[in-house]
Amino acid sequence: MVASIEKSYKKHQTESDDRKTAKDFLLTLPKLESHYCCSSTSKLYLEPIWPSLISVYKEYLKFCEKINKNALSRKSFSDEFNKMNLSLFQPKKDQCDICSMHKLGNYSDLDFNIHQRKKEEARMEKVKDKEEASNDCSKLLFAMDLQAVLLSPNLKASALYYKTKLSTTSRYTI
Repeated sequence: MVASIEKSYKKHQTESDDRKTAKDFLLTLPKLESHYCCSSTSKLYLEPIWPSLISVYKEYLKFCEKINKNALSRKSFSDEFNKMNLSLFQPKKDQCDICSMHKLGNYSDLDFNIHQRKKEEARMEKVKDKEEASNDCSKLLFAMDLQAVLLSPNLKASALYYKTKLSTTSRYTI
């Protein structure tokens, strides 16, 4: 009976060590905060190096082999990935011209910081307008979710918006 308990304890301890290894691996990966999408989310996104969670898992297996540790199963690794509130970065929205230019180094930090401040002020105004509309029944607020419109071809910069040939709504996509 005691041997059975000790075996169970060692197995549990090994599992927690394996989870710690997975967590350490995930902490070392380069991450991005959400910028243009879902400003209120606390989710972190892995940099767009990996096309899928399976490719991240394969890298994790290499990591475990390199340090001579046992690897978690793919399901357990996926659970740990989700517990850490991580996601794969899949840019689905366009970025404004200023953000695109700054990312390429063609826009000064001072002007970019002004742009960021204006973006935050606009978001705060929207929140304030929503609160006013919910408190005062005589006021109406209309907000549009433009994420539902997909541009074809898929673009990353809004400067190309008027050169597109086709717009479709996302509810009809697969």
